[in-house]
Amino acid sequence: LPGIATRFNVLARSLEPLFESPKLDDDLKALIKKTFPEFAQPEPTPPSQHPPPPHTTKPLPLPPAQSVPHGSEGQSAVGVRADQREVNEETPMIISSDEELEGEDAEVTSAFSDTEEGGRESRTSELESDSFPADSQGFVSIGEENSRENSGSRGDGSCDLWARVEELPKGLRERMLGMRVESDAEEQTKLLNEFLQLLEAVCNQDVGSSPLLPVVAPLLSDYLSEEFSSGCAAASGTQTGSCERPSLAHCVFRQASPGSVLSPLPAMMQQLQPRVGYFYLHYMYLHCSASGEPQFSRYKDFARDQELDLKACLLRDLKECVENEPEVFYTMLPTLYREFSQALLASDEMLSLIVAHIDPIQLHNLVQKLMMKDFQLFGRHAKAIQHAVVNSLQWDSFEQFCLWQLLSAEGPDCHLVIPALASLSTEEHPEAISSALLFLKTESSISAGIGALLSLPIQQCSAIVDTIASRWINGRPQKYAKLISQYLEVVHKKGSEENVLAILEVMFEHLERLMKYLTSKQVFEAADLILAKTVQKEFKNHVELASRFQELHGVVSVLLELPNKEAASSHSKRNIQPGDKSSKSEPKAKKRRVLNMSELTES
Repeated sequence: LPGIATRFNVLARSLEPLFESPKLDDDLKALIKKTFPEFAQPEPTPPSQHPPPPHTTKPLPLPPAQSVPHGSEGQSAVGVRADQREVNEETPMIISSDEELEGEDAEVTSAFSDTEEGGRESRTSELESDSFPADSQGFVSIGEENSRENSGSRGDGSCDLWARVEELPKGLRERMLGMRVESDAEEQTKLLNEFLQLLEAVCNQDVGSSPLLPVVAPLLSDYLSEEFSSGCAAASGTQTGSCERPSLAHCVFRQASPGSVLSPLPAMMQQLQPRVGYFYLHYMYLHCSASGEPQFSRYKDFARDQELDLKACLLRDLKECVENEPEVFYTMLPTLYREFSQALLASDEMLSLIVAHIDPIQLHNLVQKLMMKDFQLFGRHAKAIQHAVVNSLQWDSFEQFCLWQLLSAEGPDCHLVIPALASLSTEEHPEAISSALLFLKTESSISAGIGALLSLPIQQCSAIVDTIASRWINGRPQKYAKLISQYLEVVHKKGSEENVLAILEVMFEHLERLMKYLTSKQVFEAADLILAKTVQKEFKNHVELASRFQELHGVVSVLLELPNKEAASSHSKRNIQPGDKSSKSEPKAKKRRVLNMSELTES
């Protein structure tokens, strides 16, 4: 049927930019075109006895231009191509059922960018009444329409908003209206600076002018909506290295300095424009980098003006930033962690934001900065690191990989990471276990590291402990003989006798299992049998342990008996009786002969 074919082609055209996205690699594009040729390359609508759709024939005549408010919803929903604006007077306006069907097709196209039922109804009513805006040119893309909706585009509410400009004093009103109609960037900046300076002067002179800020804030938010929608990188020129026009938002932030009567203005604008927060952060970041002076104290006032906790305010604004401008987010990240370390360090929500939007290049940059000790993501809090690892177990494989890459780059001590291994299982968390094994290749330099490893639960972590501990001990047996012995001495300070006994049981079971993977028993022999003596001492104090771990007890006992046998044999050799046969083999001492005087003279 023609109607179904028309709808299918409308859908195919709307999906074509998706299949041609530059973010897709060539192989994926080829596969999509091969699998869905009708979507990737839609064919023209087959001819039918009914009049063709408007986009394939001469356009219908348009009604006379009507005065439509700038940025109305109709403009954002429907556009007419420039070549269709040439009206063929000879073609009469015919309202048929097929044309109504085409109106519904246009409604389907616009519905991709507007999921609200009310928005679709308003678009349908505009199409049926043929109320096309006179200044609309070309179809509005889905992305552009979404950006207008997200950035607070001027619609019917904008007209009501700008009606409040009459509440401003004459000088402020003239400058505000002048900014709205001015198209030159320099003139806009000049008028905005004059407006802000005059606003500050009026508010300082007249205490009763404080209600002006609630009127000005929504007007400025709507006026700057185009800049907010383009992004702070484009507005400040950080994408290209040069700024084509000065940032109007920066003019507002500069004038709203601490102590000024305008300082609450950014917080008021935030209520209507969600991007104000991260624009404000980016402004502080640029000025901090340029001057070297701390600027981020202003953000604490910004959060306080909204009656928000600093961490909650940061997470809200940074979430908005990473979703809209990830490059800006990752550029500011090291500085933000230095300035707001107490709020962001080892934050689960912040780590989730980082890995959820990161790409390999940004991951490389963060790894490099972490290895250079430029900033810290995790800190030295064992519980915080353990919490971050446990929360990451529900993430995608790539996100978990990124977390462990960042953790390895920062390089916290092993004993801070090892307790988190108790929450892992080989069947459910293979990504985390593989990453943890690679991370723990680095040997622990303190007794708490090997002690924490040997204290992990047997059922869950036996394979992990066998892998890591055998690698450590086989490499440096003498070092770990001393460290394990030191930790066994510390165990007795852990609390009650029951707790000590439970810890010793786990450690001895790990040691007994490890004997299968050790290349020799050198770890028990090293450092004058220090580990063997310590283990034997615990067996004497806890007889039940000796009967349970008989293999470990037997190895330790044999090693300690050998020196005693050698000492006994050497002692028996020193105490041999004269009648023994062995005494014959000993050389007899020669007696000294005394010479007399005659013998001396003869010689």
